[in-house]
Amino acid sequence: MKISTKALSTLMATILMICHPISAHPKEINIVFIPKSSSNTGYWRAVRDGAQAAAATQANINFTWRGPAYINDTEAQIKMLQVYTRAGVDVILIAPVHRGLLAEPMTKAMRLGIKVIVVDSPVEWSNYLQYISTNNYAAGCLAAKRMSVSLGGRGSVVVVRTIEGSGSSEERSRGFIEYIQKYSPNIQIVAKIYAGPTHGTAFRRALALWKEQPQIDGVFTTNGPSSEGMLLALRQAGIAGKKKFVAFDVTSLLLKGLELNEIEGLVLQDPWKIGYIGVRTAMASVANTVHIPKIITLNAHMVTLENYKNPEIDAQISHQLK
Repeated sequence: MKISTKALSTLMATILMICHPISAHPKEINIVFIPKSSSNTGYWRAVRDGAQAAAATQANINFTWRGPAYINDTEAQIKMLQVYTRAGVDVILIAPVHRGLLAEPMTKAMRLGIKVIVVDSPVEWSNYLQYISTNNYAAGCLAAKRMSVSLGGRGSVVVVRTIEGSGSSEERSRGFIEYIQKYSPNIQIVAKIYAGPTHGTAFRRALALWKEQPQIDGVFTTNGPSSEGMLLALRQAGIAGKKKFVAFDVTSLLLKGLELNEIEGLVLQDPWKIGYIGVRTAMASVANTVHIPKIITLNAHMVTLENYKNPEIDAQISHQLK
């Protein structure tokens, strides 16, 4: 069951009510959040800030935030999951680095009685309690629509993903490709490449791309590091603003690119809200007195020069640019 944006406020009101302490000495709740990366910048810092804000609303919450140093370190994430699969932990929230390699350790956690909530990226395991994320497929379609308008419905495009196994990146790519195939058949997707986990690896891969295929008209990148690396490569190659570029996520660098007309649009997520709802849902799951949909997806927004200073969009951007 998916929940619409319209129904989200109702759900949040219910979770807030359930999670309110009902006695002077409520039971301690131990919640562990394992992100893809422990980075203190951008997207993951905003997720952490939202999660910590939710944990702070109730005095009996023991909240732990611990993730891998690097966003492609599946082995480190599995080890962290194993470390926190122990008595006393009530809920583990995890943003899977790899969609296909976490089923076994998550099953062990569940069998120990720990509630497992998946956030941000899908996983090939259906026994999670809840899945909370951006609607990644729809976000990919949103990017494709912007690209189609920017190209006038014709041209060639490359899709740049992050690392193999990243469920969120793959869903965004799939949404983009299927939208183009259905609604813009005169746009040809000439390449689908992996750029690696950092803006440095993406920069190097993008430079090689423009050297190999300088005729490409447009490019779509599926996450923050690949977007930053692509922008830097376009500048290095002297073609920033000459190629139609639709990017995922918002950083100071990317926002400046938008202002300079080097980027046609930025797909904006709300990571603060993902973190906040994730921890609130964890708190409600321990109370176990309200039905919460198994799948909660949040809509993304397309940020353009025309709307990026709108109050609602500006507020979401500010969470990621602090």
